[in-house]
Amino acid sequence: MTTVNVLLGQEIRDARKDFVSKLETGVSSGELQGLTLVEKDGEDRIDLYLARGVDINDELIRQLMTRGLKYVVLPHAGVPGPVRDLLLQDEFKTLTLLTFHHNAQATAEMGIALLLASTRRIVSLDKKLRNGRWDRFPEGALCLYGKSALVLGYGRIGKQVAKVLTALGVKVYATRRTATAPCTTPDENGVFVYPPSSVNEILPKVAVLLLCLPETKETKNVIGEKELNLLTPPCCVVNIGRASAINEDAMWEWIQKEGTVYGSDVWWQEAANQKEGDAPLRMSTKPYNWEQRDDIVCTPHCAGGMGFASVEDARVTYFMQIITDILQGNDLQPVNLQLNY
Repeated sequence: MTTVNVLLGQEIRDARKDFVSKLETGVSSGELQGLTLVEKDGEDRIDLYLARGVDINDELIRQLMTRGLKYVVLPHAGVPGPVRDLLLQDEFKTLTLLTFHHNAQATAEMGIALLLASTRRIVSLDKKLRNGRWDRFPEGALCLYGKSALVLGYGRIGKQVAKVLTALGVKVYATRRTATAPCTTPDENGVFVYPPSSVNEILPKVAVLLLCLPETKETKNVIGEKELNLLTPPCCVVNIGRASAINEDAMWEWIQKEGTVYGSDVWWQEAANQKEGDAPLRMSTKPYNWEQRDDIVCTPHCAGGMGFASVEDARVTYFMQIITDILQGNDLQPVNLQLNY
């Protein structure tokens, strides 16, 4: 094989126009070698289908397999449940599912931003100062230097977060699914790595809990009432993974405590591609007024930096590395559908 024939899903063409434009320009100029973009209604061989979950269904995948489909690629981290369930079917087990991790640095950056804004009460201080109130000693504010933090999920994003925390003088613990025993000495990033089973042992030692977890059966509600109550105020929780990792009822109760603060980029209800004029959408389906609290810092699931030129360039680079690895027969990093990651 000298080229990988790629079909782009319609939603990618509609919502990722910068990315598609970069691919088309690179192919036409010859800058992007080994990639050929093909049409859905043509007769060309299709090796790889790059699409979001909305454009992946049983009928289409069967059709594409008759044209040689071998790879299904999602342009983001994480696998939607319906896609996972579909590809677990026996007739689709010959397909390889890949995901993008091009924006790990951007996501980690947002995690640190949320952490600093939360612990130093920046949003509240900004609001007060605009109203003439000079509150130099905000209640519940936390200086990170000399404190300890636990990073749940020590993958691409978690490692970037941990590096920054270490540089700020924070002792960092982290959990990794593949860890089998507590680490008595720090790794190359100065981080003490533990298995997930050690979470409750570590939580009483830390002032910061930062979640960088994918959505899997194992991570759903991994943080609940018991875990949150092991934290000693003043303390902070930040989530840049998936909202489902934290039990919402438990978080609502916990945030009522004095000296607690929550920063998150992910929510229990989220809008997809909200347009001007669309009705407002709350962050929860439950009667919790997250939007009205001053002790949370919230962003609309934008940590990945979609639309930033550097991130979109990284998206193209990441995709082209997949193409190169396929052509050269290099080891890929397919999704383990049993783990959904």
